Amino acid sequence: MQQVVNRENGLWFYETKHRITYNTKKPVPIRDIIQSLQGLEAMLGTVPVIISKLTEVEIDHATFSLAALESGSLIEDVVVRFFFKDKAGMEAFIDKVRDNKVTKGVVIAAVIGGVIGYGAHLATSQPAQPPAPSITIANNTIIAVGADAMQMAPETFAAAVREAVQANKKEVAQGAIKMMAPSRGDPESSLSIGTETAPNQVTLPPKAIAETPTRLDLGKNERTEDFSKVEIQLRAHDLDSKKTGWAGMIAGKTERLRIELDPHVNEADLFGKASVKADVTLVYEPRGQGMKLTPVKLFVRKIY
Repeated sequence: MQQVVNRENGLWFYETKHRITYNTKKPVPIRDIIQSLQGLEAMLGTVPVIISKLTEVEIDHATFSLAALESGSLIEDVVVRFFFKDKAGMEAFIDKVRDNKVTKGVVIAAVIGGVIGYGAHLATSQPAQPPAPSITIANNTIIAVGADAMQMAPETFAAAVREAVQANKKEVAQGAIKMMAPSRGDPESSLSIGTETAPNQVTLPPKAIAETPTRLDLGKNERTEDFSKVEIQLRAHDLDSKKTGWAGMIAGKTERLRIELDPHVNEADLFGKASVKADVTLVYEPRGQGMKLTPVKLFVRKIY
């Protein structure tokens, strides 16, 4: 993977190039290529936030540009630049990533793939969407790859992705939907992220792409409220699903509600327990004649 260290406008930057490959045997319409680039742009803003969290080095900002676009299996080469306020910050970043093999592109590829996969999960959280086990499996695999490269627990890596996405969940979900567009015409197409020499460092398989909905239909008046380390009283359990069969309440805050689990939450950590401490998001939707915002769902992000 090509790496460049330089200065621009008084800031030091670290540059790498990453490859996004749509492994498809069918020609990709121009409109789908445009959609994929729009989706990528919508999600890349979270990448420096996550990388900064993982390396514990402040990144001033990042830029992303398209270096090449190739047909056949559709290939998008993206140049990534991380900017730092001073040379010391850049050198600290380089020391950190060298220690953790980021120079091979694995962590950055896993972060990009993690954002896409988490966006796909958010898109399947819409009302009436069926369970998406292949997206969950793909997400867990991508997180495991990134965590192994960073020599940290998978939950720590997953938490960095999840926390960065929280402020722009709808944009990330919509971006993930758009990024799947080039693969929609070929049921055997997969989406891989890596480098020119190692293009398949992380992959979203055909089944995960098929499970991602083609449009986002979230209520305009939906509202969310986040809680940290609250007691969740559990009333129903299901080891076979993260989206159905679970129910419970925030102690002293809500009545019984449907529960969904984050892809990185292990069902076994809750199964059979009367209560757990967790980070959760409470989802409100307008209900009744007065369209009053009413709690309808708990989304469990982390178990303590």
